[in-house]
Amino acid sequence: MISITVVRHGSTAWSDAGRLCGSTDVPLLPEAEAGLLRKRDEFMKLLGSGADSVNAFTSPSVRCISTSKALGFPNALVDPRLRERGFGELEGLTRAAAERDLGIVDIWASSPVGGETTAETAQRVRDFCASVSHLDHIAIFSHGVALRLMAAMLCFGDWRHAKSLILDVGSVGRARTTSNGVLALNLWNRRL
Repeated sequence: MISITVVRHGSTAWSDAGRLCGSTDVPLLPEAEAGLLRKRDEFMKLLGSGADSVNAFTSPSVRCISTSKALGFPNALVDPRLRERGFGELEGLTRAAAERDLGIVDIWASSPVGGETTAETAQRVRDFCASVSHLDHIAIFSHGVALRLMAAMLCFGDWRHAKSLILDVGSVGRARTTSNGVLALNLWNRRL
């Protein structure tokens, strides 16, 4: 049975303010990190009996590395393909400011100057998934767009479904193979 557990990093000052945060390396809020430390046992129970054999991976951002450490995976392998979408000129803006100042209504369909398109981010995430497809018990610590793209590709076959998935900061999701061999979401957007 394949089990892929994804964790979106805990709260940051930017996430709490609703600011788009891709390449800017914003740390976790101290209270968010403390809260994750308190949830470590709960997270390990969620992983199940094979928690000690989980292959853990993290984005290189400090907010994801801190999340993986707080939840019990201090040696998670850092993989740059798990970084958040590069928002370029949108970096640090709220969605309202992006619309007001730049006329961008749909972040998912945008091609921000100095950033990545959603399709480019999806390709990077797809490459990561292909490189770990031989593993059967995985925990991934990453970001909202990257993890939603991953879930949409793995479970629905198309990254374009990612826009329909919500994954709040400090939340977890899991996909497992069913008895007929289909990879399906059996947990999503559960707050830790």
